Amino acid sequence: MDNLELEFKYKEMVRLSEVLDQYSKSSFEDFKLLGAVGVLLAFQPASSLFDVKNDLFLVLGFLAILVIICFVGFYGLLKQSLAVFYLDEISKFEKEFREGLRNGESDLESFRVAENWKLVGSKKQREVAKTFYGVFYIVVVFFPTVVLCISTNYSQATVYFISAMIVSALHFRTAKNIHTHT
Repeated sequence: MDNLELEFKYKEMVRLSEVLDQYSKSSFEDFKLLGAVGVLLAFQPASSLFDVKNDLFLVLGFLAILVIICFVGFYGLLKQSLAVFYLDEISKFEKEFREGLRNGESDLESFRVAENWKLVGSKKQREVAKTFYGVFYIVVVFFPTVVLCISTNYSQATVYFISAMIVSALHFRTAKNIHTHT
């Protein structure tokens, strides 16, 4: 690989890295999901301030918040899938750089960020994510269900519980599909 080709590929890798960095920053700055969970936790106490006589109001409110959480959660997963794509693309450039710099040998320790993320970093991140999403799913599923059991009736609590379980299962499956190869 000549110097001009190497320089061109390096610039493209830097560009891809900058895009990936922006996705990473926006994911960590995206607190909409946590805000939606906060609304979920505050909905029943806040709604009790109003003189609403219809029990349907409470279950519909929780379901509406669940829909918002669903959209925000899947939007976050969409960003994660794009980040995984860019990481895969960057790993191809890193491999070419290692081979080009060592005349075909790929034993260089440098240019291995994407590879090391797949081997080490993603495993650590996966453990943190399991804990976070475990707590998240518990709060989203069980808090409103308990409130509905106490405040309304079991049929409305069951409707919410089943809806929340479906959303949680879909979210979990999608997250697992995004990160299975990393």
